[in-house]
Amino acid sequence: KPERAHHCRVCKRCVLKMDHHCPWVLNCVGQDNYKFFVLFIFYTSVHCIFILASLIPLYLRSPDDTYAHQAQVVGMVIAGVFGFALVVFTITHARLILLNRTTIEDHSTPYEEGMLPCIRKGWTKCEGEVNQGNERLYDMGYRQNWEQCMGKGWKAIIPVRFPRPEGPIYNQAVVARQWRDYNQQTEARRQQQQQQSTAVDSTAVGTARSTPIEQEMYHRSPSLGDQPRGEGSATV
Repeated sequence: KPERAHHCRVCKRCVLKMDHHCPWVLNCVGQDNYKFFVLFIFYTSVHCIFILASLIPLYLRSPDDTYAHQAQVVGMVIAGVFGFALVVFTITHARLILLNRTTIEDHSTPYEEGMLPCIRKGWTKCEGEVNQGNERLYDMGYRQNWEQCMGKGWKAIIPVRFPRPEGPIYNQAVVARQWRDYNQQTEARRQQQQQQSTAVDSTAVGTARSTPIEQEMYHRSPSLGDQPRGEGSATV
């Protein structure tokens, strides 16, 4: 399984850099559509705020007993509820982008770390910090994290694709660390196998050396048939 990939039980497939399964868009949010999802909730929240701000003056000027007044109340309630929820979602995903995390990875982070450790501690101290045994491997700084997910410059705010490197490699430091760990584990297994083979050879040599002596001692020991007969013993 590629790194940061997860299997979706709803879609029945593996998704690269899976963030979550969204029932509102009826699809998984992952590597190829995460930017479009973030722009979708951002522009929808802006639209809800615009509707709420536009309806408030009309509500104050219209009479209370008209159909327009009732429709404005319903519109403000819907815009306010959806706008509040989408603003919270937008802020949450903006935080995840700055930390270069997915929602699944963020759930395994301890709460003691705080909402934005990059601001509280600084990017240098946060990068590579151990979280429940898993290092924050993909944090490359807020600018590179943002550009990796949303793109560079003005293209980050419009729904266009941008070229990305082939293969699910999100940080070259991750690949280097994984190869270093693999080489260390391979060397440790090789040394362990060498020590086991040396111990087996030593045991075999010791057994080979002791076998002739044991055989000689066995042959020199008197058997029942070789016991000396006494003078008074009768012969049959």
